[in-house]
Amino acid sequence: MNKVEVNKAVYDGLAKILVPAGFKGRESDCRFIRRTASGFQDVGAPLRDYDPVFAFSVNIGLRVDAIQDEANPLYPLDSQYWADSFTVLLKPVYFLGRDLKFEVQTPEEIDRATSEIKSLFEDHVFSFFDSCQDLATVERLLNRDPGKPWMANRRDHAINGVIAAALCARSDFPDIVARYRQEFVGFIEPIRNRVEAAVAHATANILPNHIGK
Repeated sequence: MNKVEVNKAVYDGLAKILVPAGFKGRESDCRFIRRTASGFQDVGAPLRDYDPVFAFSVNIGLRVDAIQDEANPLYPLDSQYWADSFTVLLKPVYFLGRDLKFEVQTPEEIDRATSEIKSLFEDHVFSFFDSCQDLATVERLLNRDPGKPWMANRRDHAINGVIAAALCARSDFPDIVARYRQEFVGFIEPIRNRVEAAVAHATANILPNHIGK
């Protein structure tokens, strides 16, 4: 199988899992999106070509527009990509305690891989998506333990967590900020500065507008 054939087979396998649940697929990058009242939910399986073997896993994303509208200008991210930015991006390890990576060459191997993914979604991910459809729930997900982030990008986790805490007017906002600051002790200055910019923006421009709401 060549890359085009493998990509289509993986896409078709995931479509059988996700389209019945309301996701819309995009075959070109093997991505599926489901809109919610607060943003969107996203599943992607980008393919890596190690001819003759192809490797992939699944990325599981959530976006809350209210958080990203405030956070996007604080990232080193071109504005043309703001609409696609995530609030939370997870790997299967979050749900399983182990990685779920696949190396495939044949239709049979792809079928086995998508069968495992189907179990992951039926046992864990669909219920997770159902429970994370509002700002308050995603805020708690981000800030339940800032010292042990589980997103791939710790800087973005911190920025999103600080913004979300301010939007929710958390009474312990100073404690959340202090824990994120402690996490980034020893990081290079440009990363610390991004986090501090989020703290300054949240403190001056977001928190005062949401206290008491």
